[in-house]
Amino acid sequence: MKYAFMSFSAPQLSFQELTATARRYGYDGVELRTDANHAHGVELTASPEHLARVRAECEASGVSIPGLDLTLKLANPMKSAVEEAGAYLKLASQVGAPRVRVFGGQIPEGVSREESQAFLIRSMRQLASMAESEGVTVCIETHDAWYDPDRMAEIMSEVDHPNIAVTWDVMHTQRRGGRSPDYSFQRLKSWIRHVHFHDGLLTLEKLQFRPMGEGEIDHAEVVRILLAAGYDGYISGEWINWEPYEDHLPREIAKMRQYETLFTRRR
Repeated sequence: MKYAFMSFSAPQLSFQELTATARRYGYDGVELRTDANHAHGVELTASPEHLARVRAECEASGVSIPGLDLTLKLANPMKSAVEEAGAYLKLASQVGAPRVRVFGGQIPEGVSREESQAFLIRSMRQLASMAESEGVTVCIETHDAWYDPDRMAEIMSEVDHPNIAVTWDVMHTQRRGGRSPDYSFQRLKSWIRHVHFHDGLLTLEKLQFRPMGEGEIDHAEVVRILLAAGYDGYISGEWINWEPYEDHLPREIAKMRQYETLFTRRR
């Protein structure tokens, strides 16, 4: 499998520093969060020269950008985010990122789930042709009000487009959805194109990170499932406002590699 980490681990690092960090610790890619004042500078306001330098750095370093992470939410009937999302699809294409992550978001007060879901499906269908023309896949994350793998499978079946897929956040389908990793994967495997991992506690009051293997998410089982399915995408660490990157980046990938080695030997 290929491993990445989100730029939230080290928002103060330039893109070149991020790729150097990835190489140092054995990561294959760096996932970039946009519109969060991260020093990588891959934003809608970036100059063509900067974006060209970013793409050249990927080629020179061998470290890819598996995706851009947006905070845009597409399930609010009172505010369409399709046009802005379309601009980010072009940005992703410019830097060679094959995926763009979006959210459904919370269901606004006064709006039914059915109405919100219908709007989300329409929004994703609108983005599908834009994504196809840019050679990019839009991945909606199992997050917010859309963590239930059964409901997400229903949405994906309705949208039914190869450029619309799922980012499986392993924690949220279990922590909020109450579904085991195996159940979530089996329901979503036709659409999963990217995976987010982080360990922590299942309490719903506040997300609490823990080092890999010390929380309540069975990532060994996640690795086993992905290997058995022949998953060849990225599995990306999402650690936001946690420890210094020098602490968690080497430790977390070492644990994931340990799981991978364990199950590879058993095959």
